[in-house]
Parts: sequence; C-alpha cells; structure tokens
Amino acid sequence: CPAVQTAEKSASSWHEHWKVPVYFERNFFQNASLMVSAPTTKQWAQEGRASPRESWPSLFIGNTGTRTGLHVDYGSSHFWMLTIEGQKDWAIFPAQMSPFLYKDWAQPHFPVNPWALEKGVQRRPLSAAARGFRATTKPGDVIFVPGGTVHAVRNTRSPTIGISMNYVDDTNLDAALSDLLALHRSAADRDLGKALQEVAEATAARHSK
Repeated sequence: CPAVQTAEKSASSWHEHWKVPVYFERNFFQNASLMVSAPTTKQWAQEGRASPRESWPSLFIGNTGTRTGLHVDYGSSHFWMLTIEGQKDWAIFPAQMSPFLYKDWAQPHFPVNPWALEKGVQRRPLSAAARGFRATTKPGDVIFVPGGTVHAVRNTRSPTIGISMNYVDDTNLDAALSDLLALHRSAADRDLGKALQEVAEATAARHSK
C-alpha cells in the first residue's frame, strides 16, 4: 500500500500509486464478471447493480456518525478495507452467531444494533448470547473480514475515507459457489456462480501443468 498522507495532500494523487495488497491479489470474481451472459448484465443494469469487476475496489467517504447496518457481504466473499483518513469502528461476529442476531434472510441487514446489544435484549433475548469482536482502524490500517462473517462499521472521525474490495479465492471458493448457486438465488447470481466455477477450474488446470 502507498504511504498514507492527509486527505488534503493525498486526494489528487493517492489513487495513482496504490495497489491491491499481495495477500488479496488472487480474485476469481474479477474474471468471472467478464464471462456472465448478456441477460445477466442487463438484469444488473435494471436493478442498478454493477458487476463485481465494476463494483470493487470501492471508495467509501463518510462523516462522523454514518454507519452500515449489521450484514454479511455478497456471495460469501472475503472483504478487506484500507483506512486512508479518519477512523472506523467495527463490530464483527463469526458466522455461527447469526441465529443469535435474528437474521431475516429476506432483508439485507440484521435487525439488532451491534453497538447497543444490551439495550435490545428484552425484545430479542437471544442476542444476549452473541459473542463477537470490536476493532478500530486508523489511517494506514487494513482490516480483513472473512466471507460469511457478520459485521457492521461506523465512522467516528471526519472525514473518513477508505478503499475496499470483496474477493473470492481458493479459501472461500466452495462457500461462494454454494451461496451463488443456491436455488433461492436470482438467475443472474447463479450465472455469476457458474462463471466463477469455470474461472476456478481453468485456473486450477493451468497450475497443474
């Protein structure tokens, strides 16, 4: 990663020098996005979604107090974020904690507030058993969130700037395929899953020679 400077000094130039950290370079999502069918590309456009190749890396800019809901990232993908400016607080729960967080799979976010679990125990008593982790990232820090992990983030110092990327490699490929190829998934998601499988198989074949 590039040396992290202040937002004023780096705003016009940091993006010209950064590169994906070597630990996260292997990413089947990128090539799989190029192999999906025309109907899938059309469906994503109609839904206002970009392909994984167009979505990531992503730039996040926020003020103090902005936050995400508690969620799991798309397609059981791994996730990393570099904090460039400001400060972020993270609430992270292993996947096996999902039942205690009252996940409604028809909704994008879990209904509990990870920053005040104790206040919601009377309404959702199972949340008292949820066990997770807290982390804070500052300029120059990179956080890695494994696929399937339940997490939320809030910005605690303005301006907060971060760059992130979701990815699938050998370590979460099986989980990603199981997720994207599931019967409840949309045709576009299943199409991406099939493309992902083809990319992984082609990569394995090249490495076996």
